[in-house]
Amino acid sequence: MADKGDGVAAGTVFGNVPEVQAEIMGAVLRERASQDAKFGTQDHPDVDPSFAAPGRVGGRLAMTWISERLGLPSADVARVRRIAARESGSLSWFHVLAEWTAEACEAATLAQQGQGSEAAVDRRLVKVMATAMACLEARARRRAAAPLRCFTNGTDRVSARDFDDAEVVLREVYGDDTAATDGLRQVPDAEEFVVCLDVPPPTPAEPCDACKVVRPLAGQSTRNSHLIGCAVGAPLRPAAEWASEGRGLISSTEV
Repeated sequence: MADKGDGVAAGTVFGNVPEVQAEIMGAVLRERASQDAKFGTQDHPDVDPSFAAPGRVGGRLAMTWISERLGLPSADVARVRRIAARESGSLSWFHVLAEWTAEACEAATLAQQGQGSEAAVDRRLVKVMATAMACLEARARRRAAAPLRCFTNGTDRVSARDFDDAEVVLREVYGDDTAATDGLRQVPDAEEFVVCLDVPPPTPAEPCDACKVVRPLAGQSTRNSHLIGCAVGAPLRPAAEWASEGRGLISSTEV
């Protein structure tokens, strides 16, 4: 992968960016603040100083040795693997990330040996960051396109895209009560359950629709005066059908 342009300029100001990119950058900055709070300012060398020791062989032989020491593929190997994955239809973001990370490592080693520029290291590290951001953007698109599923903590049922989204929905309902997310699991799409709808019955005194299909039992009446299983007030439906009605809380308590 050829790269062009100068190194990272100090004082760069971000202009208007898509919302998803702004969210990612915000997450990155929060993580950086967390790292600084935990570890303080860190000034590690880019690569192991021994790589630039007097008499150390440079060139591709050194790159292969360094890659082995770090447990990384060399940039050449990573590039071959990316091309092969692309041609076979199995290309992934981590194929691309592996190549740029290996190139950044090699550029840093050459710069530390006095055989390459620091700007080249900056450019490749920016490409690593940009590729990681592109991966995060793709993941956000996949989540947004994912079908809604039903999740439960044993008491509450919510409609969400995935486990993380289900936890967000529960926090929207219960605030920072972490107990609300304990035991969270996905409900099988075909599993049926009853939800007592928050709608007033047309005429509470009328016989419930459920009377026509289930045997009335004492105590079956719900808070909206319909019987459990009533198609109007307390219907029995598959989890997938409940979830498809929209993201959010489906039911707050067991009926």
